[in-house]
Amino acid sequence: MIQLKISRKRIAIPLLIMAAVIGGVFLLPNKTTVAPDVQQTLVEKALTYSTSTPDESPLENYQWSGAVSEPKKITIPDIGVSAFVQGVAADQNNEIAVPDNINLVGWFVASSLPGEPGLSIIDGHVTGQTTNGIFRRLEELSIGQTFSVERGDGKTLNYKIIAKNKIAAEQSESVLFSQDPQVKSQLNLITCGGDFNTNENEFSDRVIISAALVE
Repeated sequence: MIQLKISRKRIAIPLLIMAAVIGGVFLLPNKTTVAPDVQQTLVEKALTYSTSTPDESPLENYQWSGAVSEPKKITIPDIGVSAFVQGVAADQNNEIAVPDNINLVGWFVASSLPGEPGLSIIDGHVTGQTTNGIFRRLEELSIGQTFSVERGDGKTLNYKIIAKNKIAAEQSESVLFSQDPQVKSQLNLITCGGDFNTNENEFSDRVIISAALVE
């Protein structure tokens, strides 16, 4: 049984992942195709602290910095998303950190680089304290719809949605870290969903969108 301590401002996913085969889908261990030296650099500059009060300021003048191979922006036209990507690593609770601004998304640097073989993970806020987060409408997406990720070198990676899951928080880890064995390069998007429990200060569900790179 996993514990997901998630407030209405953040997503928290424990990093203790086991390798297994569940329903024909391979559950990835916590690994990446990124070279060890590059991985170390990514972790060193990634966000490692999750706050319960992320910034809600608009990002018109946001200055992105990253390598040419790193994800820079994600665009999901069907739900009006156009957001810069922030590198996130394990936070103070040994969970996937979430962006420090509700208008940013976070690429988990311990997952594969988008476009590379393997599984990439991007998280985003569903809401802030006073306004909606960047992934507020993630649940509206459907299988077959498309979106794109722009890399630091300007290259556009196109993705097609292959699965959509709204699942109880305690069951979400197996879905988030699962890759379809027939998909070479997969990207999973995650945010909170369901009912908000004011006593426990957390949402009941997670919304996970899985997409395959269109080559």
